[in-house]
Amino acid sequence: MSARQMVQNDLPSAFDDPEWVVRTLLFVDVVESVRLMEENENDSVRRWRQLVGVVEKDILPPHRGRLVKSHGDGLLLEFPVVPPAVKAAFALQRAGASANEGVPPNQQILLRIGVHFGHLLADDHDVYGSGVNLAARLTGLAGPGEIVVSADVRDQLTPVLDADIEDLGSCFLKHVQQPVRAYRVGPPGPRPVIEPHAKSIPQLRPTIAVIPFAERADPPENPIVGEVLADEIISALSRTSELNVISRLPTTVLRERETPPSEVSRYLRANYILSRA
Repeated sequence: MSARQMVQNDLPSAFDDPEWVVRTLLFVDVVESVRLMEENENDSVRRWRQLVGVVEKDILPPHRGRLVKSHGDGLLLEFPVVPPAVKAAFALQRAGASANEGVPPNQQILLRIGVHFGHLLADDHDVYGSGVNLAARLTGLAGPGEIVVSADVRDQLTPVLDADIEDLGSCFLKHVQQPVRAYRVGPPGPRPVIEPHAKSIPQLRPTIAVIPFAERADPPENPIVGEVLADEIISALSRTSELNVISRLPTTVLRERETPPSEVSRYLRANYILSRA
């Protein structure tokens, strides 16, 4: 036996080929982590480590979860099925809120979470595949204190999980070729997305809505052109992480209406409206 063969035979199981499995992935991301580190690195690291300790000791075991990765501003968690993963997401947000008690708003560790369910490659130490990327991109749709899930997750939440679900429509995600249907979920309440105490959270990313353009000609010669243009603009704006862009589904109903911009903004909860003059 050659030396190379001997080394290969002695490799630990971590180098075994990953297997296809069906799992639920939960991404946790700290909002404005770079700023927090720059302003008070020691305190931010201390509080983040304490929160990770709570996750490992109090949240993962009862929800049958596994910590796949932990780094300075996020976590990747794995669960066998969907309901425990989303319940763990709720527990994470509660743990984050408890950790922020008595902390000034600009120093709080705010979490956003993305959850996806599907096939992926996994071994004892990591997970791989397009589903991992999708879970990470869904996290980018979430604002501070929000949880965003894929349609595959949403389909397994109702009616087995006591949660409120908000349809975000088809969303364009970076490095994902086709638009993805996404949903915000939260514990039951009048506003499942943002907790009542979160009104002090700064608006980190402005929200923009693109109303499909309507032709001035009567009757219109090419009625679909306005929708195509809106889709192209939404797609382009969605490629930046600096904006929240509302999908076209909720804006299409406003296409032919003479609604004042202020009312459109209030209805869509958008900071900016793009429409025909």
